[in-house]
Amino acid sequence: MGVNLPLIRKRLKTPDLKVAGMTVGSYSRTEVAVVYIKGIADPALAGEIKRRIEGMRIEGLLESESIEEWISDNPVSPFPQLLSTERRMSSAPIFWRAASPS
Repeated sequence: MGVNLPLIRKRLKTPDLKVAGMTVGSYSRTEVAVVYIKGIADPALAGEIKRRIEGMRIEGLLESESIEEWISDNPVSPFPQLLSTERRMSSAPIFWRAASPS
């Protein structure tokens, strides 16, 4: 998070960028963050994502896909619940677009 967060802030120069950091994994103590832009993202959805991540009770978090499985409503669905993108071979962060519940 120490490298990725400044990259996000450099790209998105807005005071509305909100970051909620937390630690996941009783052994790995992996730092994760929910990053969103106030006024664009639904605050209730951002709060729900934070609540679900904080509720994760695991020993270690080694990849972002584990978070997807824990926070999705239907982890065994054949249809994607979250869409993730990342640039390979760089320190660019992963962005998720969560679908709002209908």
